[in-house]
Amino acid sequence: MTVRRVGLFFGAAVISAACLAISGAEAANEGHAPVKDLMLGIVIPASDGLFGVGSKGPQNDMEWEVIEADAMVLAEAGRLLLTEGRAKDNDKWAKDARMLIDTSLAAAKVAREKNVDKVLDAGNAVYEACDSCHTTYLPDRVGN
Repeated sequence: MTVRRVGLFFGAAVISAACLAISGAEAANEGHAPVKDLMLGIVIPASDGLFGVGSKGPQNDMEWEVIEADAMVLAEAGRLLLTEGRAKDNDKWAKDARMLIDTSLAAAKVAREKNVDKVLDAGNAVYEACDSCHTTYLPDRVGN
């Protein structure tokens, strides 16, 4: 993948997320995408990329850049989860969203080192942030 392709991919992802946000906002009539749409359109695809490092490690610089971008997108999603209208509370929800931001930024940093083991460790920390939130706010879906 060339830098241009990554740029086009990232641009398409941002446009797709924006379209998803607009359609979700219209449906929710709240002016922003519901949390479920953020999870389906942004968090799950980005986390799949980050968590997939263990099954197929990046083979070149461009693939490492995509892993770093996935981690940065997760950090941005954490920021979106803190916005008014999405945040369920200013306590546990905010703490979990900040943990997603912090662990995702750490994952992006180690992706720059191009070290699969370090990215896997950082990915585990991201997973723990996700799991902490899901355990509280989606108890029926945890473990399913």
